[in-house]
Amino acid sequence: MLSKKVLTQAILAGMFSLMTFSVCALTVKVIPAGSKQVKWSVSYQSHVSPYLSASISYRVAGEVKNVFVHVGDRVNAGDKMAQLSLTTLKLKVLEAEANLSQSQAKYKLEQKRYQSHISLHANNHLSDIDMMKIKNDLASAKTSFIKNQVMLKVAKINLGRATLQAPYDLVVDKRLIDHGQTVSKNTKAFDVYALDKLDVQATVSGDAI
Repeated sequence: MLSKKVLTQAILAGMFSLMTFSVCALTVKVIPAGSKQVKWSVSYQSHVSPYLSASISYRVAGEVKNVFVHVGDRVNAGDKMAQLSLTTLKLKVLEAEANLSQSQAKYKLEQKRYQSHISLHANNHLSDIDMMKIKNDLASAKTSFIKNQVMLKVAKINLGRATLQAPYDLVVDKRLIDHGQTVSKNTKAFDVYALDKLDVQATVSGDAI
């Protein structure tokens, strides 16, 4: 005989075997963790100003012949902005070239003179004092030649500086020169600013950060 406990378990097992369970199918999508841009806009009162502003000055003296730009103009890097009269500066280049040519001829002459007297001095046909004078003349001619080389280089540089060109893309903020004006070295010609970068200053509450 089956005990009452075993019989009860058998009956319960039979009842559960007759029950039908309905299970709903669930679709699960797994998304890897990562960063994503979230569009979020806020408005604050702010002050916007050019990040880079500067003054453009003349590096040589002269008379303003042409001004090619005006306040508010957008200028590309390398564009002409203003130009001095070239007459005086070109004359200085010609003068420097003439001085260099003369000093070069003088230097070559003193070199030949020195070479021709070396043997005379070695054979005691020329005194030490006379030989020293020849050496000094050669040194003086060499110094003059080098000096005139530098002067010609400076004259050419100043001629190139007669034309002001935009150092980068910029906007003319102020024009400080006029046609016919005589300017000295370091005279400011324009105040300019660049637009590729802006400086933005805004007051933001701590809760919004």
